[in-house]
Amino acid sequence: MRLPTSEEIRILIPDASRKFLPQGASFDDESMEFICNLDTKDIIACPGSGKTTALITKLYILSRFMPFTDNQGICVLTHTNVAMDEIKLKMGVEASILFAYPNFFGTIQEFTDKFLAIPEFLNIFGMRPVRFDDEYVDKLTDSKISRAARSWLSKHYPGLIKDLRLDDNYDLRLGINGSAAEFPLKDKNKDTYKSLLNAKYEVFSNGYLKYDEAYWLADRYLNRNPNLCYVFSRRFCFAFIDEMQDTTALQMNILDKIFIPPTVFQRIGDPNQAIYNFARADLDWNVAPNPIRIPNSKRLSCSIASAIRNVCIRPENLNGDLCKECVPPTVILFRDPISVIPKFSELIQLHRDKWHTIDNPIYKAVGWVGRREDENSDKLWIGSYFPDYQKPKKTNKTAFDSLKNYLINYHSEDNNQSNQIFNSILSGLLRTLEILKIKRTSLSGKLVPYSKDTLLRELADKHPAFYHRFLEKAAKWTKAIYSHGCNPQCEHYSCLYAMCVWLEIINFIEDEWATIMQFNTDSLSDFIDSELDGINSQCHNLSNSYAVSDITIKIGTVHSVKGETHTATLYLESYFNGSFESKRLIDYFVGTHNDPKNDAYRTTLKVCYVGLSRPTHFLCVAFQNDNVSEANLTALKQNGWIIERV
Repeated sequence: MRLPTSEEIRILIPDASRKFLPQGASFDDESMEFICNLDTKDIIACPGSGKTTALITKLYILSRFMPFTDNQGICVLTHTNVAMDEIKLKMGVEASILFAYPNFFGTIQEFTDKFLAIPEFLNIFGMRPVRFDDEYVDKLTDSKISRAARSWLSKHYPGLIKDLRLDDNYDLRLGINGSAAEFPLKDKNKDTYKSLLNAKYEVFSNGYLKYDEAYWLADRYLNRNPNLCYVFSRRFCFAFIDEMQDTTALQMNILDKIFIPPTVFQRIGDPNQAIYNFARADLDWNVAPNPIRIPNSKRLSCSIASAIRNVCIRPENLNGDLCKECVPPTVILFRDPISVIPKFSELIQLHRDKWHTIDNPIYKAVGWVGRREDENSDKLWIGSYFPDYQKPKKTNKTAFDSLKNYLINYHSEDNNQSNQIFNSILSGLLRTLEILKIKRTSLSGKLVPYSKDTLLRELADKHPAFYHRFLEKAAKWTKAIYSHGCNPQCEHYSCLYAMCVWLEIINFIEDEWATIMQFNTDSLSDFIDSELDGINSQCHNLSNSYAVSDITIKIGTVHSVKGETHTATLYLESYFNGSFESKRLIDYFVGTHNDPKNDAYRTTLKVCYVGLSRPTHFLCVAFQNDNVSEANLTALKQNGWIIERV
C-alpha cells in the first residue's frame, strides 16, 4: 500500500482521538500539524503538551495504511524500555502490525546493539557480545588486574576502572571520547599499564561491554560501511525519536549518519529540559530550522505558564490550560530554611479547594543539590530544608532474597521514579528465574541468563497476549506504589498499598508467570514469603517525606522527578558552582530573558525549568531572604508572583 497523504491522515484524526484522548477532548492545531506532517522535522513540545499522545495517534493512523510500498517500515526510538512499553500499551493489539518486521520499536541502545554494534563485534572477534552491563564489566575488570596495580590505582587514580576504555588501536584511554595520549599512565611497558590493558582487553574481547562501547563499535561499523545509510533508508520510510533532548553526543552522531533522506526523520522533545547530558553544557540539541512548535500545555495552569515562561534557555510561547483554576505562583522568602516546607504545607491547605476533584493529589518539594559538599558546609541543599533527608543511594546489591524488597528498593536519582518501580518489579520476576536456574538459549546456542530486554522481547514475540496483560498489571502496580508510596506512619512493608501490590504479584506469579515460564512455584516459597533484606537501608521512600494531617509532601531532587506531573511543587533553591540559584536567575523570574552568560547559567536554567514545570495547579519557589532585593520583590509581584515571608 502507498504512503498516506497529510489530508488522509487528517481525516482519520477524529476517530483516533476517541481512542487516545479523554472523552470530549481534541488535539490543538499545533499537535494536528505534527500528526499530519510527513516531512523531516523537529518538534519542540512544551512541558505537558501531550506530545507522546500525539505521536501514538500518528503511529496508529500510519498503521492503518500498512504494509507500505516495497515493504518499508517505521522506526520508533525512545530512551527507556518503560517509555516504549507505555507506547505499546496505549496502542493496544489493534496496532500490533507496528511491532513486527519491517518496523522497529525500541530504545536507542537496542537499535545500536542490534544493527551496528553486534555486527561490528562479530566482525572483529567472530562472536556476539555476551553482555552489555556497566557495573558487571567494572567488577569483572577489577577482578582481573594484579594486586600491585590495584594498590597503585587506589593511591593515585581511584575510580579509574569505571572510565577505562580501548581506542581503535586497542590502547587504553579514559572515557569513550578520550585519547591514548591523554591516558595518565604514559609508559606502556610498566607492569601497571600492562595489567590494566590485559584485564580490559580480556573482558572486552570475551564479550562483556559497557553501554557506551556499543556506540564506539557502531561508529566503527558505519565508517567501514558508509553505504549502510541507504540500507536503512530502504527499510525505514519514517523514523521518530522521543525525548530528543536527552540524546547524548554519541547517540546523535549515530542517528545523523543513519537517518538521511528519503527517510522522514522527526525528532521530538524540549531542549529546555535537557538535564541528563551535563558533560558539556553547550552540547545541546541543534534544532533544525522551522520546527513545529507545540506551546500549549495541558499540565500547567495559565498563571504557572506565565511565571516560568522565561526561566529557560530558549523561551517559547508557553501557554497554560485555560480550564484549570489559577492559583498564583508563590515565592517563599525565608531566613531559616527549616520553616519552608511547613509553610508550603500551610499554603496547600489554603488552596486545596482549587483541586478538590483530584482523587490522589501529589505534592513534592524538589531541589538541585541532594548531597552536601562536606559535613561543615553551610551551603544550601535539600538537607538544609529537611534535615532528615537521605539521598537514595545506588546500591551494588540488585538481587534480593525477598520479593518484598523489590517493592521498596526502587528509587534512583537518575531516572523517573515510576520507571524505576516498573523496572524493580521486572527485576523481581527475573529473580524468580535466577533462583530456579531458568535460562534462555542465545543465538550461539549457549544457555544464558535472561536480561530485562531479552525477557520482554521474548514475551512480546512468543506470548503477545500475556505480554499485554503483564504490561497492564505492571502499570497498575506501578501507579499504586508511585501514587501512594508508603505511609510514614506505617511499619515498613505493612503499608496497605505495598502489601496489596505484593499479594497481587504473588497471585500473578503463581497463576500466570509459572505457567508461561513453565516452572513449579514450590521452590519459590522462601523468596515470596521471606522478610526484607536490610530494611533500614532500603526503605528510602519512608524517610524523605513531610506529613501533617492528610497532607504528605515527598522530597527529592529535580532529576528524580523529570517527566512527572504533580498537583503542587515546591522548588528549593540550592547553592551550586559558586552561587545561589536566585542570584543567577532572578532576572529570569521577574520576566526578563537574556542569553545565558556561561555554562553555569545554562545548566542552572535547565534544572530549574524542569523543576518549575511539574505542577498542574500550584507552584512555590523558596528563596533565601538575603538573596532578593526589594526591587526584585517588586518586579516579582509585577510578574504575577505572590510573596510569603517566613
